[in-house]
Amino acid sequence: MTEDDARNALLVRAWETAPPGHVDWTDDDRAWASRAAAEVEGEHAPADVFVARRARLAIERIAGRERKLHRALRAVTWRPWIGPVLAAVAFVLGVATDAIGTGQRINVLAPPLLAVMLWNLVVYLVMVARALAGLVDRGGDTTTAARIGARAGPAARLLARAAHMASLPRRGSGKLAGGGVDGTASVLTRFNLDWAQASARLNATRIARMLHLGAIAFAAGALAGMYVRGLALEYRAGWESTFLDAGAIRATLDVVLGPASWLTGIALPDEARLEAMRFPQTDGEPAAPWIHLYAVSVALVVLLPRALLALRDWLVERRLAADFPLSLDDAYFAALTRSHRGEAAQVAVVPYSHQPSPQAVLALRESLSAVLGPMLRLSV
Repeated sequence: MTEDDARNALLVRAWETAPPGHVDWTDDDRAWASRAAAEVEGEHAPADVFVARRARLAIERIAGRERKLHRALRAVTWRPWIGPVLAAVAFVLGVATDAIGTGQRINVLAPPLLAVMLWNLVVYLVMVARALAGLVDRGGDTTTAARIGARAGPAARLLARAAHMASLPRRGSGKLAGGGVDGTASVLTRFNLDWAQASARLNATRIARMLHLGAIAFAAGALAGMYVRGLALEYRAGWESTFLDAGAIRATLDVVLGPASWLTGIALPDEARLEAMRFPQTDGEPAAPWIHLYAVSVALVVLLPRALLALRDWLVERRLAADFPLSLDDAYFAALTRSHRGEAAQVAVVPYSHQPSPQAVLALRESLSAVLGPMLRLSV
């Protein structure tokens, strides 16, 4: 069942389980939807295929009577353009950021790019901690569902919740001017809540992917702006510190820029060269090699890991959207499945200190038929 199929099925469920008189939907409509779906998909179609086809057919009939239906579906449909727009905004912000510091002197110990790398490292540590905590909470469960649930960070969950809340009807929108209840609005409100719960994992994965792409775009924009400024301005690199000497500076640079130095072949300065770069005693040295080192370091710490995380979330998103994990075990879907298969629900009633009258048994049968389907075997 795809994401669209699951969304249609939940909307039809909210419609068909509404209290009598709330919506324009009759027993004849229910029977028609089931019969038409069985004719299209065949009597032996899997339950999810039958439910999906029936929901599509029911949506077409309901939409002909209720104009709000398509608008309600569009309100909770994911907008693919959000990701590219967010990435474009992040890139522009990155370009506007002075990624190597104010002025034309670069302190190799404290450029803004170092803060960007540290922030991303903190994000990775939080993600790992959350993943480990999720495995512990699940008793070591390493199934796909457990891994997906552990990946949704607080920012992704917050944005997903905000997106769903924005799609909900305003308070009081389910009331008519005369004080009565607008049945359609109340049904759509229930559908919104059901869909928010069912799609939380998928939308959290989507928003996590968007945040990864935004981080990539911001870092790429910062690097682009840095190189563009370097074309028109001469930057000088050096360092100054109240507490650190040249030896401590060299050890720090080995940790921060060592991998980039190894990849690019750009050697890091020894202690004597560092002393010759100290501000304000000297004017430093040409900053081009340092800019290259920091650019490669940002690629290693931000661009590459974030790209891999975005790719992982994109693959998970595609799989969830194509094979949506909608449970068909509740009473409504179970009744549809039994009806399609020609199976009757078996219900045994055991009275305690009471002998129900024939009229009470008939009323009970009618109530159970509304929930479990017309094919019902009731024994008292």
